[in-house]
Amino acid sequence: MSNSRIVFLHILPLIVFLFLHNVPTRSAQEDESVTGYRGMIKLESNPARSETVVVVNPQGRSSQRAKQIVLLLQHDPGTAVPATWSGSGRVLVWRRGIAVLGGNRMNKLFRFRSAPLPSSLSKYSFPVAYSIFGIVRYTSDRGFTEQQLENLVEFGELSPAAERVGPERPETCPAACDTGGEGATQCSVWAGGIGCNTSCRSGYYACCWWTQAGQPRCKCCSAL
Repeated sequence: MSNSRIVFLHILPLIVFLFLHNVPTRSAQEDESVTGYRGMIKLESNPARSETVVVVNPQGRSSQRAKQIVLLLQHDPGTAVPATWSGSGRVLVWRRGIAVLGGNRMNKLFRFRSAPLPSSLSKYSFPVAYSIFGIVRYTSDRGFTEQQLENLVEFGELSPAAERVGPERPETCPAACDTGGEGATQCSVWAGGIGCNTSCRSGYYACCWWTQAGQPRCKCCSAL
C-alpha cells in the first residue's frame, strides 16, 4: 500500500467528522415559506379591538374583488397599532408574520413575539414593528364588498355584530369551535365559496366557526 493511501485512510475519519459538523443546516429563518402580493394596499386599524385589517388589490385586477387579499391581524393587548395608510406596494406573508412594503419609511413589520425574521426579508428596513399573536386570512370566490370590509374593521367579522363590543362587553370565543379548539394553532372553515383560516402564536388557540349570519369567523383565543 502506498504512503499516500495510508495517509488518506488515517485522515478519512477526520474528513467525515468535519463534513458532518459543517453541513449547512436550515435555520428557523430559512424554514419559513414567504408568499408575496403586489398591488394597492389599504391598512386600517381598530385600536379598541387591537386589530388591523390589511387589504391588497393586486395590480391590474382592482376590479376583480375575488383577487383581493384580506388579512386581519390580532395585536398583543396594550401594544401599538398602526395608523390608517394606503398606497402601492407589496405584502409578504408567512406563518408567523407579515411585512408591508411601501417604501423604506412606510415599511411595517407584524410578527409573533420572538419569531425570527425569514432570511429573505433581512434586506429590508423596518422602522416600525408590531407584536401580534394571530393572523387571519379571509377568502371569497366572489370577493368582499366595501361594507363587509368596513364591518371587519369595526366588528371583527364580515357582518355587523348584534352588539358593539367594548370594555363593558368584552368579546369571547365560542364555547365550541367548528374547527380548531384548545391545543390547535391553526384552523380553517370553507363552504359556498367563502371561508377563512388562522395561525396563532403559542399561548393562544385557533378557533374557526360560522356566525349566526352565515359568515366565516376565525380568530386566536387566549389559552389561559
